[in-house]
Amino acid sequence: MWLRLAGATWKDGALPIPRPRDLIPRAEDVGRLVALYVIYTMAALIGLRWAVTPGGGSPIWPAAGVAFASMILGGPQLWPAVFLGRVSVALVTHSPQPLWADLLVAGASTLGGVVPTIFIQRRGGLDPRLGSLRDMAWLILGGGLLGALISALALIVFWASGTPGARLPAIAENWIFGYFGGVLLIAPLALTFSRTADRRMAPGRAFHLLVCASAVVLVTAHVFLQPTEQPIGSWQLFPVLVWAALAFNVQGASLVMAPVAAIAIWAASKGIWPQAGVAEDAARRVLMAQQFLAASGITTLLLAAVADERRMSEQLAKSERRLRLETAALEREVSDRVRAEEHQRLLINELNHRVKNTLATVQSIAAQTRRTATDPAASYESFIERILALSRAHDVLTEERWEGAELRAVAEGAVRPFEDPEGGGRFRMGGPPVWLEPQRALALAMALHELATNAAKYGALSVGDGKVSLRWTLRPDGEGLMDLEFIWSESDGPPVTPPAKRGFGSRLLERGLASELNGKVSVDYRPEGLVCCMRAKLPAADGPFASQAAAE
Repeated sequence: MWLRLAGATWKDGALPIPRPRDLIPRAEDVGRLVALYVIYTMAALIGLRWAVTPGGGSPIWPAAGVAFASMILGGPQLWPAVFLGRVSVALVTHSPQPLWADLLVAGASTLGGVVPTIFIQRRGGLDPRLGSLRDMAWLILGGGLLGALISALALIVFWASGTPGARLPAIAENWIFGYFGGVLLIAPLALTFSRTADRRMAPGRAFHLLVCASAVVLVTAHVFLQPTEQPIGSWQLFPVLVWAALAFNVQGASLVMAPVAAIAIWAASKGIWPQAGVAEDAARRVLMAQQFLAASGITTLLLAAVADERRMSEQLAKSERRLRLETAALEREVSDRVRAEEHQRLLINELNHRVKNTLATVQSIAAQTRRTATDPAASYESFIERILALSRAHDVLTEERWEGAELRAVAEGAVRPFEDPEGGGRFRMGGPPVWLEPQRALALAMALHELATNAAKYGALSVGDGKVSLRWTLRPDGEGLMDLEFIWSESDGPPVTPPAKRGFGSRLLERGLASELNGKVSVDYRPEGLVCCMRAKLPAADGPFASQAAAE
């Protein structure tokens, strides 16, 4: 909250202590001084039209509320406008008091606005919206009660002018309640309407306020514009005043109090007052009306301030809950984004690792193919076939999202190009489900491709009746691992003789495959058919089929 006081801007909670020079108007205050002088003079003239004591006490002194609100908003350095306005009113209305008396009254009225303003400034200032019990208490006790007591110094005028002492208490009551009522009724209106944003109201809410104000006017007229013999029923006003206080802020509550004050004071001054016989004197009736307005105004404005404070607290609580929810959602979003970025980083690293491994495999295949081949055309064909075998193994792994592959699927993919297209069933497979991690699956696929290529050239697959058996077993080794034994066995082919030199296939089987499988590979060139035995150690929980295979 920010207040514009004495030409300086302070935050709520600060304790600005006015200095003597803060009471001296500045050049930029000229416009506000003129405006305050005009408004204060008009308000004072209206107040004096209801004066019970000529030149003095009034049922409602609206100029008091104008002076207090203006100094709260513009600073205590605006006091010359109040002083000159009060003197001007005395001169215009031809006050019966001597000039020194009018100057004393003007000085007391000015102090009644300046002193409470400075007092409130030194204790943190006042929020013009009056939306808290603290601010409303400062307005009532500071601007209203303290200001009224200070302005009552003007009663010295009546004492010095020879007014009978018996009348002084009544004059003092009328003066104090009039000043207090002016602050109570006018200051909240001036303060709450001082900000442009607070003057706007939604059409539905404006209509609601109009209905409420109309109800207040009707009930007030019913209470006070009664035949004089009827008992006063002021309590009937409180339900509609409570309605205004709870349904609207202080701004709305102060609006509906204005017609209540106008009707009550007019009825009292004209003698149209329930039980008028109880107070046949007009001054006594006006005092009763002042007391009623003070009590009802304090109740209504305090209730409106408390309701405002409650609404602001609820809005703050809602804002805090919404902030917590939005913060939690933002934290989840940030966490999801961090996880997504981490997952993306892992995928990139995994892809980079796989690409490097694949390129290394291709490089090795190319180098081994070139080293062992004698014919360039045959070397090219062998290289292409091996790359296609690698590609088929990649396809099997891709189907499983590169988490691994089932041994049977790897074997079927590796030997599929060598199967009899007429469905002769040259390959026989059998064994339990075995899950292989990606690198082992690729190594096995390449080894099976080399065995099938060799069988197609020199072994069982080179003749029409040749067969190949692929069998594997999986058993616990008693040390927490699983023993995999895979046997490639050829039959019904031409007699087998050991090769004169070791080629790419032999090196791939005995070195590359053995290393990847973390086991041993042996090749037996039996005359009736080649037999390749591969043994490997697998983790007991290597894939989704490990437990099932162990049970078998």
